[in-house]
Amino acid sequence: MKKQLSVSILDKTLRMEKSPVDILLIDDDEINNFLSNELIKLYEPAVKIESILLVEKALQYLEEKLNRNQPLPDIILVDINMPDLIGWDFMEAFEKMDAAAIKKVKVYVYTSIYLLQRHLKGKEL
Repeated sequence: MKKQLSVSILDKTLRMEKSPVDILLIDDDEINNFLSNELIKLYEPAVKIESILLVEKALQYLEEKLNRNQPLPDIILVDINMPDLIGWDFMEAFEKMDAAAIKKVKVYVYTSIYLLQRHLKGKEL
């Protein structure tokens, strides 16, 4: 599998949350979305997962929830490396949303170890 979720961290987080947990998964790779969805549901079958392929669409989704006074997801999993905006762009935009509304949301970024190592090596040059 190209990307790996830190199962132990996610497992701990799922146990601490109310049930059922609402998760937003932001990743441009549909196969990773499917695998992540299945892996998470092994740990918490009652979890509700919304998968969105693009950062821009995910930000729109969250803004719509805020505008309708609907609760935001309990957990957001966002891939760092995507074609439109990257995970860091998402984090920057997300932090500008209503502080009270986003305060309870746990956000985790993830990517493949290979890409992360390449990114860090590039920063060293």
